[in-house]
Amino acid sequence: MRNVLPFNHDWLYLPAEANADISDSAFEPVTLPHANIILPHHNFDNMEYQFISTYRKHFRLPEARNGRRVYLDFDGAMIASTVYLNGHLLGDYEGGYTPFSFDMTDYLNEQGDNLLVIRLDSTERPDIPPYGGVVDYLTFGGIYRDVWLRYVEPVHMANDVFVHGSAVISDEPTLDIHFTLKNQSNSDSKRKIAVWFDGQPCALEQDTIQVQSGSDQKAHFQFTPPLASPLKRWTLDDPHLYTVEIRLFEGGKEVDYKRKRIGFREAEFRDDGFYLNGEKLQLMGLNRHQTYPYIGAAAPKRLQEKDADIIKYELGCNIVRTSHYPQSPHFLRRCDEIGLMVFEEIPGWQHIGDEDWQGISLRDVEAMIVRDRNHPSIVLWGVRINESMDNTAFYTRTNALAHKLDPTRQTGGVRFWLHSELLEDVYTFNDFSNSVQDPTHTPHLICEFNGHMFPTKMWDQEERAVEHALRHAKIQNLAAGHTQVSGAIGWCAFDYNTHREFGSGDRICYHGVSDMFRLPKFAAYFYESQLSPEVRPVLRAATYWT
Repeated sequence: MRNVLPFNHDWLYLPAEANADISDSAFEPVTLPHANIILPHHNFDNMEYQFISTYRKHFRLPEARNGRRVYLDFDGAMIASTVYLNGHLLGDYEGGYTPFSFDMTDYLNEQGDNLLVIRLDSTERPDIPPYGGVVDYLTFGGIYRDVWLRYVEPVHMANDVFVHGSAVISDEPTLDIHFTLKNQSNSDSKRKIAVWFDGQPCALEQDTIQVQSGSDQKAHFQFTPPLASPLKRWTLDDPHLYTVEIRLFEGGKEVDYKRKRIGFREAEFRDDGFYLNGEKLQLMGLNRHQTYPYIGAAAPKRLQEKDADIIKYELGCNIVRTSHYPQSPHFLRRCDEIGLMVFEEIPGWQHIGDEDWQGISLRDVEAMIVRDRNHPSIVLWGVRINESMDNTAFYTRTNALAHKLDPTRQTGGVRFWLHSELLEDVYTFNDFSNSVQDPTHTPHLICEFNGHMFPTKMWDQEERAVEHALRHAKIQNLAAGHTQVSGAIGWCAFDYNTHREFGSGDRICYHGVSDMFRLPKFAAYFYESQLSPEVRPVLRAATYWT
């Protein structure tokens, strides 16, 4: 059957391009996630991480293949990967924020040693998003997310399983399951499907799938979930998650298995605001960059989850924007668990490249949505390059692709001037006017404000730190009082490293309401103060006590 195993340990690393003649003794043992270089938290040159490095891993198969296919799955590596197994090229992948996989089966040594080699180009290549122009954040190098070894039968479910509810606020909700059945065997095959919902078997009207040898077959099933009690919807205060198990059988024998955690909820931007499960909700949030001091983006599961907890419980937000790229699966899973909504967007910053560049961006749209569309926390897809100019042909394609892959969610596209072309469902806008400009399109979501207009360091004088907090309070107050504004997402949660063209000269943008170590400024206290007193009473003194 299917088995997915962590593949993060016992790697070798060399901060240079290495040919086969270079001995393993020249390499350093490392564990993933891994940054290609450890840097100071400030005053460094981004050129220090821009180099080609080599990762090696000697391994034996942890369990017998027994006729199964064996895949190598990367959650993310920055920014262009070339992968070899036992001297054979498995393939290339250009892009640092979306997952990719290679089928290793044909080149595996099943009984003995195998050598996996990754040539990783971490230079800021203009042919790969987000680069091509200047970018206000850093893309630290390394295999900075998890890697997995995946065993599957030759006929198996691909990684595109999509499970979602329909009519979830009605008395008769339904459950839809979509997936692709891949047949990598030498014969046509027939598989029977069985579904369990929270441990209960489901009755399906159609339960058999046929797929020809060497082809893929799309499958879609819809049914009424067996509920022992009334359906619990996913809400911010009670983010209830259900478990759906999909099992494939051949001749009575189970041969494949997938488990997904989902939440039943309806999220919709309307002309008069945002509604969750039919109830109007004012959005108040912050943007998040995925980077940390010293380790860049190579943060493990624990730190990813901690950021979600900070934004929800310490800063009191109900939404976060993943500026400006898809973020860690661990972060998104935690958002599901704690009831923190997410606006997720594709990689990029102001620049749109040539046709090949746009092709990678369209692939990023697909990879992001296919990976993350089972997360109930995600309420909006960002299918426009942040703050880019209008491009009718390109953005018509990104929107159409998003709606095809996920008809259950709306799209947005962040611009920084009013009157730009609206191709998306939601008019999402960066408002740096220190006010709330009257929207020309509705629904209207402010995705950034303040930020570079008033950067504030932890050691700035008290008057500036107080003014920083008051500016955030002012915009959130104006947004909450505007009938055509669904909410505001401040820039940003945490300070972050940037290129020399931006920030304060020490390679840090001090735009956060907390510093890059996640320590709060006075502005963080404002967000915390908006928590309901039913959660906890909040009283913070905005003073240095001098």
